[in-house]
Amino acid sequence: MVARAVKPTRGPVTNIRAAPASHPSGVIQVTRAIAEAALRDTDWSALDAMIDTHITRQVKSNPDAAPLLTEAETFAGLVRATRRRTGLPQAVFAEVYRIPVGTLRDWEQGRRVPDKPGLALLHAIQTDPATMRRLLAS
Repeated sequence: MVARAVKPTRGPVTNIRAAPASHPSGVIQVTRAIAEAALRDTDWSALDAMIDTHITRQVKSNPDAAPLLTEAETFAGLVRATRRRTGLPQAVFAEVYRIPVGTLRDWEQGRRVPDKPGLALLHAIQTDPATMRRLLAS
C-alpha cells in the first residue's frame, strides 16, 4: 500500500513536523506552490509499481520516515481512537457498545484484528456514537 500526497486545502502554508536532523527547528513550512510542485514532479506510476518489499526498504533507509505499521497496529490505533473520541473507559465502552471487554482489549493492544462485523460496528460508532448507544441500549 502506498500513501499518496494530497493537495493542501486550507491556507497558503502548511507546517510539517520533521525530525530534528532534517531541519534544526523541527518544523518545515510548505507553501501551496511547493506542494503542487511536489505532486506534479512525483512519478505516480513508479510509486504504484512498487511492491511492499521495495517500500519497506525505502522506509528503513530514510531516517525521517515514520515506521511502517502492521495491520494489527493500524487497527489497534483505529479502535483506541474510536473509544477515546467517546470519552469512555474500556469497560464502559465495551458494555455500552456490547463488545466483550477482552475482545476490545485485544483489539486495542494489537493482539487481534477486528473482523468485518466488528469494523462495521466501529465505523458506525465513529459516525454517530450517540445514535449507536441509543440503538444498542434497547
